[in-house]
Amino acid sequence: MNPRPIIVLNTVTANGADASVSDGQLLLTGLSSSIPVKGIMQLETTIQPFVAEVLQVSTGTPTAANNTFYSVEILSYNTSQQQYVPNVYSYISDSAATATEICDGLRAAINSDPSVNVVASGTATLVLTGVTGLPIFTATNVGEGTIAFVTGTPGVIGVGLGSQIAANNPYIPYGIGIVATNQYTTVTIFYRDVVPYGDITPSPTITKGVVIYVNEGSANLSSLVGTYGTLSNALSGVQATWVATPAGTSPQLAYTSTTGALALTGTGNTWAANNIAQGDILFFTATPTVYYPVLIQSTNTAGFSSAAISADTAASAFSFVRLRPIL
Repeated sequence: MNPRPIIVLNTVTANGADASVSDGQLLLTGLSSSIPVKGIMQLETTIQPFVAEVLQVSTGTPTAANNTFYSVEILSYNTSQQQYVPNVYSYISDSAATATEICDGLRAAINSDPSVNVVASGTATLVLTGVTGLPIFTATNVGEGTIAFVTGTPGVIGVGLGSQIAANNPYIPYGIGIVATNQYTTVTIFYRDVVPYGDITPSPTITKGVVIYVNEGSANLSSLVGTYGTLSNALSGVQATWVATPAGTSPQLAYTSTTGALALTGTGNTWAANNIAQGDILFFTATPTVYYPVLIQSTNTAGFSSAAISADTAASAFSFVRLRPIL
């Protein structure tokens, strides 16, 4: 039985609103209780982006010798058990040995084993390829005959594919929202929570946890778990608040290249009307996928690092994020 609540966000609400902080408590969409920010165990809490699985490919080249015992040990890494599982396959060459004959014998032994976690192919070489869900292995020559192994494609254990999440965690049914083909960022939060117990002072604490799967295909992913995301910052003790819609009509940004001044224009569209203060960060862009963060230094100037700032201000969509310590 899974001891931690699971939240699946296949879509992310604009401005990172699926995570917010109020009175020192982290509120999450899909979680009935709140999380005390001061109780978050930062060393144990992780944000793991999706990692694509890559199947390892290793090639063994035998030195043909007559009437010789050839043997290969394959250690396949079982991701769910987090350990290597050994299998040994052998073949004795005949009196007119060739590399193809030796490899054919070993291939037949490997591919006929229902428990094997590699696929053997090739002709005069023994080509071993990992399988989906078990992408990495080691191949070692352990027989009398010589087989030299070289890994051409290193394997990579995939993390965050919906089908992998379900396969590795049988307590997670697809019914809670996991989509087999979705790619998820996995947020694992551990925290200490106070458990009132009679008149005992201070109240005892208990360690709790929650796992959040966030679909990386969501349009608003970065506002939740990105550098300036509401959730990613809250886990570090910082409150990130996004303001997406400027207050005035026909809002524009006016940039003066000689002074570096950046002003909000349009009727009623001022720094004060938008509650923008020194230390806030402005994001503006001509396209939704390219952002230039600008740190507001005062109510009428901005520091910036991108030479493209002047070209993008004229017809730009923009939003603001405020980063403040959670007290």
